[in-house]
Amino acid sequence: MRFQKQDWGKNSRRLRWATIVSLIIIFGSIFPLVIYEPSKMFFELLYFLAIAFSLFWVAKTKSVNRNKAQQELLDTPIPTGAGTEKMILYFRAFNEDENKVYKPLTWGSYRFKQKEGFLEKTTLEDLLAPYLHEYIGHFVALGNPKDKLPTFGALKPYFSITEWQQKVIEYCNHASFVLVTEASSKGVQWELAHLRNSVPANKIVLLISPIPFSREELAWNNFKSLLINAGYSVQLDDPGPGAIITINDQWEVTRFRQNLNTVEAYAMAIVEAYQKVV
Repeated sequence: MRFQKQDWGKNSRRLRWATIVSLIIIFGSIFPLVIYEPSKMFFELLYFLAIAFSLFWVAKTKSVNRNKAQQELLDTPIPTGAGTEKMILYFRAFNEDENKVYKPLTWGSYRFKQKEGFLEKTTLEDLLAPYLHEYIGHFVALGNPKDKLPTFGALKPYFSITEWQQKVIEYCNHASFVLVTEASSKGVQWELAHLRNSVPANKIVLLISPIPFSREELAWNNFKSLLINAGYSVQLDDPGPGAIITINDQWEVTRFRQNLNTVEAYAMAIVEAYQKVV
């Protein structure tokens, strides 16, 4: 593992104390506003600066805590799928890690929305992870070599450019189920070709991100070309955002579910597809 652990405790304590101090400033600035006339611009300015200062430090504290959580991922063992453990693989283009929306405040049937949560965005992978871990098993994806720390969502092993394909072959040999997100990268093209030759068709599910995750206008056409070049039969028109696509025994791409617009519905459609396999 190329990542190095860092001591986040010192910075975290500083930010925590800074947040406490900023909150004291806010409440302390309220009293002059009560005593003096509201037209006193100095105290009004002090009050709003204190609020801005407090929000800034709360955001920084959340950032540090997030980094600490990512550091803890370094100690998480990565499953191999060998033995009786169930493992679901997740293949995506690495730029998909930047396709984020604000994190929902709750799980369940909460709809995907563009602006929810507080100063924190997340990926589709991260939203799906709790469901897939609970209902299927270990959720594993290759880590982006450019990551400074492991990202949230699937458990991520990291491999060099010379070894990742061999590792994908090994993981596919033990995978219970494989998810592939809509993409146009050469890496995903190689993965699709390998899956075509080594994994039963009914164990592969293709994912189209739901709204409001960004999606290029020609995303399906590009993905369709990858699938055809890898040996899949694709007669399906663009299924639109929020679609789950399965593959039959003749390696024909078929629509399974579409227009899924909640976290739970999207995740449980994947679980339903998996249960048809087992």
